[in-house]
Amino acid sequence: MVAPKHPLKSMFHLSLLLHNFNKEAERRTGLSIVQWTILKHLIDMPAASAQELSDAVRLHPSTLTQSMKRLIRKGLIFVSEDPRDSRKKIISLTRNGKNTLDHSNIQMEEIASGLAAIESDLYVVESGLASLRYRRDGLPEEEMK
Repeated sequence: MVAPKHPLKSMFHLSLLLHNFNKEAERRTGLSIVQWTILKHLIDMPAASAQELSDAVRLHPSTLTQSMKRLIRKGLIFVSEDPRDSRKKIISLTRNGKNTLDHSNIQMEEIASGLAAIESDLYVVESGLASLRYRRDGLPEEEMK
């Protein structure tokens, strides 16, 4: 394959590859990589608030909301009121969510093992793209982490 000569073409091709990679993960596990990541965080953060989960997963709250709706429809998470503050919602894994996560972890590890050869390159691309976001938003890198 000939490498595109323009960085935006490279970004476009990378975006398509990531989209297809995500679709393959979803086909094999029943979970998108975003959904799987949310469930993984909920194992470590039982009864998390939406804000805590959004911060941990590093998703915009509206993106998190859409993913959560899909996970609720699948019966993998449930949302309840915080007993200490009725304005807050608490997000938790269901038993089915835990079982689905356990079964999908094996598949996701197989998928991730294929990335081992390019793992350091992925971090370089991630860091480079993140630095562009920091410059655009005008925020120091430390504030964004």
